[in-house]
Amino acid sequence: MAIVDGSLQLGYKDSAWFTSNASVVLLVGQIVYLEQTGTYKIGDGVTALSALSFLGGSSTTPNLQEVTDEGASTTNAINAPQYSTSGGEVTITDNSVIVLDNASTGNLLEVDRTTDSIKKLGAEIATVNDLGGYLPTTGGNLTGLLGEAKSTNIASATTTDLSTATGNLVHITGTTTITSFGTVQAGTKIDIVFDGILILTNSANIILPGNVSITTGVNDTATFISEGGGVWRCLSYFRYDESYTNYTPSFTGFSTPPTITPGDWRWKMISKNTCHVIGWTTTSGTSNSTAMTVTLPFTAAWTGGSGYGLQESPMMIVNNGTRGSGSVRTKTGGSNILDVFFTTFTASGAKDVRLNFIYQIEI
Repeated sequence: MAIVDGSLQLGYKDSAWFTSNASVVLLVGQIVYLEQTGTYKIGDGVTALSALSFLGGSSTTPNLQEVTDEGASTTNAINAPQYSTSGGEVTITDNSVIVLDNASTGNLLEVDRTTDSIKKLGAEIATVNDLGGYLPTTGGNLTGLLGEAKSTNIASATTTDLSTATGNLVHITGTTTITSFGTVQAGTKIDIVFDGILILTNSANIILPGNVSITTGVNDTATFISEGGGVWRCLSYFRYDESYTNYTPSFTGFSTPPTITPGDWRWKMISKNTCHVIGWTTTSGTSNSTAMTVTLPFTAAWTGGSGYGLQESPMMIVNNGTRGSGSVRTKTGGSNILDVFFTTFTASGAKDVRLNFIYQIEI
């Protein structure tokens, strides 16, 4: 413990001197002043400087600028030390707290008690009064409009991962069969628009209405909610287009196929996986076989039996220029080819078919 020489002129010292000489023992009667405040300490020849009490002082309360090492440009303000050589100071005043950005070019964050505002880079992001209107993390009631974001499109895949969605409205593109939507926090609700025709597979991971898979249509919409663990439940599903879609079938059993006017062959989904087909030929074709087949827009879910087969549907047949009644069945399992049946088809003359056919799509 150092003892101050009696001849040492102490006078006014700043706070840094008091800190660096904390262990010094002043002689009896020696006085040293703290220049920022006008307060002083008197030595007793025994007690270290840091343990002596300050005495006296001005009749007014010193401001922050006077009592801190880090002054500021205004009275009652304090600048915290910079956290970088190029800026980044914190300024505390009577009415605000300001955090400068790293280049000291603007206020990164400012809380202004005078205006009760909170600003980021000079732009108000909230007011103190707004805080009472925010929902708590649990509970609370929403009384205004909730603006949800639209996601970027997601391409269909076996696992179409909705965890990559950037908003709660998602367009799914492509035609790949979907068997999973990935894993998202339970309770997450997402609205989906299908931009293409694909199979949405009913399973333990995707729970669909009626417990059956769905063949989507363009612009069909659905709402799904996550139950966690990769399980998604469909809350609603809506068909956008209930009109018929044109298509052009292919025929076998002809040397010259029948001619078709566009729009004469059409289909539409009449339930989740049930397709209605209407078709007729403009001009009969020329037969070269005792058999006839025609293609459907989607693969059928069943196979016909012997004879007229299962899932028969009445139709009008033209055989060698003579009209009659026939029936139709799928030719093979997992196929979109129909056998068209008549009692006896001839391998010559005019031949065609006009049908009104309902069948189940294979999922």
